[in-house]
Amino acid sequence: MLKKLLFFVILSLCVMSLSACKGDEEKLKVASDEQKIDEDKKVAEEEKRKQEEQQRVEEEKRKQEEQQRVEEEKRKQEEQQKAEEEKRKQEEQQRAEEEKRKQGEQQRVEEEKRKQEEQQRVEEE
Repeated sequence: MLKKLLFFVILSLCVMSLSACKGDEEKLKVASDEQKIDEDKKVAEEEKRKQEEQQRVEEEKRKQEEQQRVEEEKRKQEEQQKAEEEKRKQEEQQRAEEEKRKQGEQQRVEEEKRKQEEQQRVEEE
C-alpha cells in the first residue's frame, strides 16, 4: 500500500511537472508569436514610412518640374516679347528712314522746280 501511495505521489508530481512544462512551452510560443507580430508591425510601419517618404520626394520632384516648366514658359514669353519689340523698333526705324527719304526726294523736287522757275524768269528777262 505504501508503494501504491508513493507511486501515486510520484505520478502526481510527474503530471504536475509535465503540466508546468507544457504551460511554459505555451507561454514561450505565445511570447514568440507576439514578438513575431511586433516585428511584422515594425516592418509594416517602416514600409509605410518609406512609401510616404517616396511619395513626398516624388511630389517635391513634380513641383520642381512644374516650376521649371512655368519658368521656361515665362522665359519663352519674355523672349517673344523682346523679339516683337525689336521687330517693332526695326519697323519704326524703317518708317523713319522712308519718311526721311521721301522728305529728301520732296526737297530735291522742290529745288528742281525752283531752279526751273528761276531759269524761266531769267529767260523771260
